[in-house]
Amino acid sequence: MRGCSSLIDLNGFECCSNLEVVDVGDCSDLKDLSALERISYLRVLRAESTSIKTVANMNPSIQKLCVDSCEKLESFEGLSVLRSLTELSARCVPVTTLSGLEGCLELRILDLFCCAELRCISALADNPCLKDLNLYHSDVRDLSALRTCPSLETVDVFNCGELLSLYGLCGMPSLVNLYAGGTSITHLDGLSSCPLLEQVDVGGCVDLTSCAGLARSPKVKDFNACGSLLQSLSELSTCEYLESIDVSYCSRIVSLADLAALRRLKKVNAEATLITNLDGLNSCTSLELLIVSECPELTSLTGIEGSKSLKEIRAERSAITNLDGLRSCPSLEVVRARDCAQLSSASDVCRAPSLKTLDIRGTPLEGSLSPSVVLC
Repeated sequence: MRGCSSLIDLNGFECCSNLEVVDVGDCSDLKDLSALERISYLRVLRAESTSIKTVANMNPSIQKLCVDSCEKLESFEGLSVLRSLTELSARCVPVTTLSGLEGCLELRILDLFCCAELRCISALADNPCLKDLNLYHSDVRDLSALRTCPSLETVDVFNCGELLSLYGLCGMPSLVNLYAGGTSITHLDGLSSCPLLEQVDVGGCVDLTSCAGLARSPKVKDFNACGSLLQSLSELSTCEYLESIDVSYCSRIVSLADLAALRRLKKVNAEATLITNLDGLNSCTSLELLIVSECPELTSLTGIEGSKSLKEIRAERSAITNLDGLRSCPSLEVVRARDCAQLSSASDVCRAPSLKTLDIRGTPLEGSLSPSVVLC
């Protein structure tokens, strides 16, 4: 029935007592789903891009429900009878609260992507099974209701511009992935109390000035704060499980020295920062990828020499004058120094035992090296 533009209701469907899956998505004139209430075996209902105004009178056996882009649906009242509901996708609907979901105690996945008018999520408090919550680009401002969701593993509040704090998430026992980029947060207080937290993405948080709230986080592996106002990375030195850090376009970062103690660190992206050196990074024994492109104050790669695991350096359009010391990096395969206008020497890196690719296009050295060197 999908895409049937003349369908207004589902009268007659109640006779199909063995139906398990109904797809009436893109039936733009469909306004009434009540005929499905008596189909006792119904498990999956797709009704996206329809004209329904209510989700009342739903069959309680439904496990998966999709009402994406139902522009006239302003409330979830009535869904509490869906005791078996495990997945609800309601992208781009004009709801303002989640009232009606209180009784959906088997709900595991809730996708509310781009529900721009959604502000109140208190109905989710104490939900025992919820694991994955997407609130991307909503109007949510308070996350404290989520603190009582013991199974919640992934929270996405990306581009929730009115969100000022993540403190409501503190102590969440199962939280693993947090996506909070593009919000108005200024700090990360409380996050270190989330014992299983591994991924924190706060990229594009232009008011974020401190990462102190992550200090001594027991499991954090991936931290992205690109484009923020972070000035110091000192608190991250206590996050011993960190594997990836992205502070690109953080215009106040002048040093990476605080990362020297991170033995598990594999990737550092410090593109377009104001770092002046790479001191201490050769202590990061697991480091494989270093990105320092467009760093106008970085004149030397000193500090990275001797790195045992380093495979790739990207330093395009930086102020480096030479590539000295890199031959002592036994695993180094790729060096990208394209458009480095002040680069005057690359002979040292040509002796790196594992070097496969050297990109010096757009530099004074272009065309001057031996043909035996592998060039891009």
